Amino acid sequence: MGGARNDPGDDRRADAEVFNRFASIVRDRLAALADSPQQNSPDGGSVIDRLYKSPEFDAEKRVLNELNGLGLRQGVLAAAGCFAFLRISPRMISNYLRRRAGVPPAGSGGEGASATARNPFRRGSYEFDKPLSGTAVAPERPGLLFRAIRFGLDTFVSLSIGAYASIAFVDKNEMMRKFAEIPLVQGRSLLSEELCADFAEEFRRTPPGVWDRSGDSDGVGGEFDFRRTIRGFVTNCRRREVCEAELREEHGLGRREAVSVPAPGVPRVDVSLDDLLLDASGSDESDEGSGGGGDYFEEYFGAEDNDQVTK
Repeated sequence: MGGARNDPGDDRRADAEVFNRFASIVRDRLAALADSPQQNSPDGGSVIDRLYKSPEFDAEKRVLNELNGLGLRQGVLAAAGCFAFLRISPRMISNYLRRRAGVPPAGSGGEGASATARNPFRRGSYEFDKPLSGTAVAPERPGLLFRAIRFGLDTFVSLSIGAYASIAFVDKNEMMRKFAEIPLVQGRSLLSEELCADFAEEFRRTPPGVWDRSGDSDGVGGEFDFRRTIRGFVTNCRRREVCEAELREEHGLGRREAVSVPAPGVPRVDVSLDDLLLDASGSDESDEGSGGGGDYFEEYFGAEDNDQVTK
């Protein structure tokens, strides 16, 4: 990306390509996670069930619930208001037009009609048989099929309005910030365990100029975009990797053993862009028997694939 400045259209296409690669990682990893049975599970449930059953993942579960709840209240209110309007407004409009036209409400002859019937001086010479009460002015009630179709349409329109309102009221900056900070939660993080290795590998394959335009590594301040979100997520993955390596060394655990981060979570140690891009080459030369953080980085982030280069 050195030399002359690229065309903005080229930058957008390059950004879209990078975004699609990371999105495919999330889609493929989570789909495989949902489809694969949990090991040593008597009920044969999926691995992702651990997120909702094991207390080690409670902190991450709270974050995911907060993400799911962004804009939900506004969407529910919009859907309920739209449904009430669609169900009540036709009757209100009909009654209003009847009053404007001087027609008495349905189901009754009105006080004027009853008074006329009682007044002998205003009665005509001839009087036809009166119809049964309520059948003269009451409109014919729609059939069951019509009411069911109308109810279904009202429900569909209300749910659509609620969904659009929920999306419109979502704070996208807050949503992406929460996602980027998932690796910092206390306990264990299933998303970090599944996505960090692939994200870090793809991050190193991507031209550094893409991340130079993403601002600071934490994404603090300013608006979030996908570059800031990915860079923040990978940075926090690196912080979690260092923290977990220290905990394993402290407790004498193996490099592949799961470890739970104590409260209040992973500390925000300084991690620069160079740290994220150069750790891969440094880990290639590290000794496999060493217990340092660099060796664990090689094990955890899959340094064996670093020789693959993408445009």
